[in-house]
Amino acid sequence: MSYTVLVVDDDPDIHEATRMSLKRMTYQNTPIYLESVNSGTEAIAYMQSHPDTPVILLDVVMENDRSGLDVVHAIRGEQGNELVRILLRTGQPGIAPEKEVIDAYDIDGYLPKAELTQRRLYTSVRTAVKHYSELKELQYHRDTLSYINASILNLHGASHIEECLQRLIQIAAASVPSDLALLYFARQRVGKPEEYFYYQGREEKTELSEKAQALLDEILAQKESITEPTSFGSGYLTPLILAEGKGLGFLYVERQINEALVGQILPILAAHAAIALVLY
Repeated sequence: MSYTVLVVDDDPDIHEATRMSLKRMTYQNTPIYLESVNSGTEAIAYMQSHPDTPVILLDVVMENDRSGLDVVHAIRGEQGNELVRILLRTGQPGIAPEKEVIDAYDIDGYLPKAELTQRRLYTSVRTAVKHYSELKELQYHRDTLSYINASILNLHGASHIEECLQRLIQIAAASVPSDLALLYFARQRVGKPEEYFYYQGREEKTELSEKAQALLDEILAQKESITEPTSFGSGYLTPLILAEGKGLGFLYVERQINEALVGQILPILAAHAAIALVLY
């Protein structure tokens, strides 16, 4: 992945100076690239096509004295883009006074060109990229939890145990995208043990890879002792335990605990699955 900073200015020298100031910039080892447009009209069109742009360095006076402010209005209002960080950069602060602009417009920085050093520009842009990244992460968390809450109803609406378990691993794989997801569940029914196993990866496969089989064997060898969610191998393992010893299993995804909401998603799913599976 990479981050893009959109530079909006009608002065070619500003574009060149900006590229010199921000060259080789990165955030968390991810490169930051610059895109350039020369007018407010072009900026609005660019953002319509690239709504995931993290930061805009926006001049105020271009086609007219309020071009930059019109761009802010269009992006925040008409396009509804609340995530992009907008740094207003002006060579004529008298036309758009800082206090009035900050009070009236949803911007994230006001940078008078006459006072703008290379260091301040660099710091302002990198901080804006950081804020954007944090907002995207919060949005991802919110969207994922909303998806989980809606999907849980599907677990309770399954007509038989196989359908419930299939839905469980599908929800897990969709919520925590990974190369490998495993689901194992066993129960005792009228003196006869029943075992269920489901596998899901990025590619459709009918058989486990050697790596997946080895991982499954390792987990099964320890399944009785796994009673709490935990990091396991290169992923995260959550036990699936039914009340009164009515069933035992696990849900595994190949993702690290510190990524996304893995440490919350799988225990939530396992808890609801345990309630749903008691009915079958």
